[in-house]
Amino acid sequence: MEHPREPEPADGVSERLVQASRWCNCGHPPPLLIRDQRVLPGALEREAQTPMGPPSHLAPGPRTVHEERLRPGDRVLLHTDGVSEARMRDGTLFGMGRFTDAIIRATGWRRRSCAG
Repeated sequence: MEHPREPEPADGVSERLVQASRWCNCGHPPPLLIRDQRVLPGALEREAQTPMGPPSHLAPGPRTVHEERLRPGDRVLLHTDGVSEARMRDGTLFGMGRFTDAIIRATGWRRRSCAG
């Protein structure tokens, strides 16, 4: 991940590090942006392109690289549909809601425990 820098303000305040996430969507579920302990629906959703491997040779041009600026504390969750489509013992889907809730609770606990 590159760390672009914001232009220095005219008043001479020192520049600050800006975090950015860059990715290409090759048909997998889009990454999820977690901000303030919740998922921002559709924040990183972009049109899917040709999958990697031999079909990529049939793509009409170079891949589109998407970029999103991140705020301090933001988390980007990359995942496959295998997690959300997993089945519980009773046969119900694990689902995105359970998946993201587990991630948010787990990372929120670590943040609080590190602070204390």
